[in-house]
Amino acid sequence: MSLTSMEWGQIVLAILSVLGGAGGVTAFYRARSQNRTDERKLLTEEQIAFRSSMSAELARLSTLQQSLAADKDKLEAQLADQGRQLERLRTLDEIKERQIAELQKQNADLVLRSNAQQGEIEALREEKARVLQQLTVAHATKELLERENNDLRREMSRLRSDLDTLRGAVVTSGES
Repeated sequence: MSLTSMEWGQIVLAILSVLGGAGGVTAFYRARSQNRTDERKLLTEEQIAFRSSMSAELARLSTLQQSLAADKDKLEAQLADQGRQLERLRTLDEIKERQIAELQKQNADLVLRSNAQQGEIEALREEKARVLQQLTVAHATKELLERENNDLRREMSRLRSDLDTLRGAVVTSGES
């Protein structure tokens, strides 16, 4: 089998075509590989960005959770303090209610005593008026008796004087 130059030319052409086609295949393969590499790189960058974003979001949420937990603790402490204050106020209210009830009872007792004392004062005023009336009557009686006594003394003095005059006249008439 002898190969002619035409055949060799065709063989060389075929080899060159194959090699040229192989270059196209190689270029295609290389492009395909580059696309996969670019795709992986892009996917990796997206995953890194996503992970970074998720880490930032998790950090923000963690900080927010800690802040909310601290706020919750503060609110629970305030609620407990307000509960204690409310209990103190209830106790104070009970004490004040008892004091008010006691003061109302004392006030009612004082009103009763005041009413009783008003009655006593009124009775004493009436008695004072009677005593003053009796004193006025006694004073008037005393003045009347003093006048009568003075009148009687004057009458007595006049009668003694008359008696002395009559005795003197009887003695003088008996001597005569």
